[in-house]
Amino acid sequence: FLSYAHVDAPLVKRASALLAERGWKTWVDRSDIPSAADWMSAIRAGIEEADGFVFVMTPHSIASRMCRVELSIATELAKRLLPLMPINAATWAADTATINADPKLAPAADVPAELAKLDYIDLADFTDRPDPFVALIDELVAAASRDLDWLRRHTRLQQDVRRWVDTRYAPTVLLREPLLAEAEQMLPVTDKDPALTALQREFVVTS
Repeated sequence: FLSYAHVDAPLVKRASALLAERGWKTWVDRSDIPSAADWMSAIRAGIEEADGFVFVMTPHSIASRMCRVELSIATELAKRLLPLMPINAATWAADTATINADPKLAPAADVPAELAKLDYIDLADFTDRPDPFVALIDELVAAASRDLDWLRRHTRLQQDVRRWVDTRYAPTVLLREPLLAEAEQMLPVTDKDPALTALQREFVVTS
């Protein structure tokens, strides 16, 4: 799931194309939300079904209320957070000044705490490469690929949890063998990113 400010759409379009070339399907709101769909429900479903949450960090996305809502959902669902910084320091400073000078725009705020504690995938680390942006996306793929089996099991379990919640905790949607045994193996794991949520644990134990 790519979370971004719409003013940064050209950057995201290129990133999405490069990720597709590397075999990764991306969820981008403008192309993945059907016409007349419930916008927030579609966004939540997109985050829930994604194996990772990429926050495209720019002054515009940090100042965006919607991006912060998406980040809040991803944090609630314990998604792997991947902060991607695709612009250089000069562009960052110029965009911040533009935002802060426009009374119609929200002021550029500090980086959200959920992201500030993480290592950024930063364009500045690849300035010596022939195409720094391509190198940036390659690093994103490497970060997203770590423990991919765990990520996908985590995502499948969250989808099962969602069905349980949507059916008002109906016993008929609880896990059965062999899926239950696989989910039970996840319970004692404490060294994986992302960790299981309290609701995921409750679902497995109830099953």
